[in-house]
Amino acid sequence: MLNRLGYRTQCSFEAAASLARSSEHYLDCLTPHIGAANIASGIHGLFSGFAPHIKRAAEQFKVDEFQLYQLLGQRKLVAGQEDIIIETAARLSTTN
Repeated sequence: MLNRLGYRTQCSFEAAASLARSSEHYLDCLTPHIGAANIASGIHGLFSGFAPHIKRAAEQFKVDEFQLYQLLGQRKLVAGQEDIIIETAARLSTTN
């Protein structure tokens, strides 16, 4: 958010989200919280229901989950286009 407001920081969203992701399994499942995937989907204008599909595709193709969010947001994905998640992850895996 600070970057969007024009403030320079030494931390990227991806680094902060990665740290948050690694701590999520320590949280009590009954405690309401917002996960890194929810924030990433909101920042990139994606339907939050894509989160499990994006996570699975990122793991399957061994690509950065947050880079996948960014690319899918640029494509302006809408609900019902889950097949594009797989297609984008596969393409991303060949460019890395």
